[in-house]
Amino acid sequence: MARIDISKIRKEHGMNQQQLAERLQINQSFLSAIERGKSPLPADKELRIKEIFGLADFSPYMIGEDSDGRATSTVDQLDEERIARMIGILHAQAHKELDREEAMEHVRGLDVSGDAHEISHALAHKEIDRFFADLRARNELLETRNMQLTERNETLNQKITDLLEEVESLRQENFRLREQLLGGKL
Repeated sequence: MARIDISKIRKEHGMNQQQLAERLQINQSFLSAIERGKSPLPADKELRIKEIFGLADFSPYMIGEDSDGRATSTVDQLDEERIARMIGILHAQAHKELDREEAMEHVRGLDVSGDAHEISHALAHKEIDRFFADLRARNELLETRNMQLTERNETLNQKITDLLEEVESLRQENFRLREQLLGGKL
């Protein structure tokens, strides 16, 4: 199910969760639930987000789910198409670069039958598969780290909000005590 990546929109515009929640007239915890996909975004708030950020549509900010249930953006899907094209280019290049002698050097001592083309083809695919497996593993690590940092950022934002509320409460108490003190002396 596709949803809007509100977190990405507000971060691109230098706005934190609390600020956006106030502009949308909702509480921060509800906005957090919407951003995590735990609560649906009400239609009126969707329109308000467009107004706040001056967006005509949300197409660059749409998130879907892959077959594993992980969030993916339409940009990620475009990147997958680019990767597929790159694999094709690498495949063609591998055919050009791997000649019979190189292929035979790689398989010397192995029990491999077939012509040099098949061997070079298999080796090229093995290298490509290894490259993209490493790339996927790095990407997963980065995604995990990004999620951890986002969660930490949200926690820190909430702590900042709580501390600001506490400071305001202390200021009000200080003002009240000052009034009492001054009122008693006059």
